[in-house]
Amino acid sequence: MAYIEDYHQLKALSEALPVGGAGVYQNLTLRSLTFQSNIDTVFPGGQQYYTPKAEGISMQAFYKALADNTLDGIIQISDAEIAENKSFRYLLLQPKEQLRSQELIIFFHGLNEKDWSKYLPWGQVLASRTGKSVLFFPLAFHIDRAIETWVSSRPMNQLSKIRTQAFDGLTESSFTNAAISARLHLAPVRFFLSGLATYNDVIQLVTQIRMDNHPHIHNQASVDFFGFSAGAFLTQILMMANRGGLFEQSRAALFCGGNLLSDMRLTSRYILDSCAHQAVLDFFVRNLPTHLDQDPFLRFLFQSASTGGAYFQAMLSDGDEARNRLRQDRFETLSNRLAAFSLAKDNIMLPEDIQKALRFDTTTAPIIHRCFDFDFPYSHMNPFPIQPKYQNEVMQAMDEVFGAMADFYTQSAPNASTTAKMHKMSTL
Repeated sequence: MAYIEDYHQLKALSEALPVGGAGVYQNLTLRSLTFQSNIDTVFPGGQQYYTPKAEGISMQAFYKALADNTLDGIIQISDAEIAENKSFRYLLLQPKEQLRSQELIIFFHGLNEKDWSKYLPWGQVLASRTGKSVLFFPLAFHIDRAIETWVSSRPMNQLSKIRTQAFDGLTESSFTNAAISARLHLAPVRFFLSGLATYNDVIQLVTQIRMDNHPHIHNQASVDFFGFSAGAFLTQILMMANRGGLFEQSRAALFCGGNLLSDMRLTSRYILDSCAHQAVLDFFVRNLPTHLDQDPFLRFLFQSASTGGAYFQAMLSDGDEARNRLRQDRFETLSNRLAAFSLAKDNIMLPEDIQKALRFDTTTAPIIHRCFDFDFPYSHMNPFPIQPKYQNEVMQAMDEVFGAMADFYTQSAPNASTTAKMHKMSTL
């Protein structure tokens, strides 16, 4: 595998495909498909968000600067009215001899991702190693579900400058994270609502498959998950809640993710600025019970989500013993179908924090957790750099990481002693 060539060829193919189109690369077919989301009930109408952080001199100055620079219309736009988030494309990578996939991995990206470019070679290796199709599904308001202006450098540089001037002590602001930071800072509840929208979309997609309403996936196809970074958080909740028994046999690989929200180090020029990250932590980790009492709409959504809402709360922090027990008990039942793969030098999702979240009080069937380290420079945002001088080392690293994942996806359900042995050999 020539990694850099694969990266550029798959990127070019994905960008050239019209919606409904397909193209072949090596032994795989890449399809561009459309999804129509039924999410109207998730987001409140207009701009009516419960926003406990939208007060004080700094926030008032930020509101005024948005209006003065005509940016309020693209940041304060009603989420319920963003057409790109309702009807969007997703990608399906299939072994080219398959007309309808019998085995599927649904792939989730990380927070504040702009496109699928870096992920397509990952999916290529997974599809080639497992024989499964890989379906790249975007989180709400990301990639093909985002407004084009949110990824335009000129207005986002302007927005970053406004945020830096309005909020004393703000760090890690950039044009890359300006849009998501502003939107979450103004309404931290969006973190839950956008996750809930994606959660419901995945239920809708898999239900369509089971009802034989997907042209390229068989109605009896197995469905597994791959979650990178924040996508791992969504993956865990989908697996834990198992809505309608849809994922009773599913497996899930968590890559550079699996932490509790309180342990995610999301302040980064590529993810969130410091004020947005703090707002999310204040809302969900420190004050969620108060907000549920004060916001009837949010309370209704949590109640409607039922077990999904309970498991979401169990993944926020380890500060509540009852929720710790709920999380640990559920992970114990999932231990043969859940595996984590981390990177030693990851400074966003630390391996020890992943281990902490997945730990439970038994040694009979622990969750597999493999931690990898490489000699070339890498990071959370860029685990496999596109640099010619490191190509051989990167290819070897990808083969090691995704080979381990492929073994996990394709093995029969391991018994407790086998799993314990793998855990003991490969975890921190």
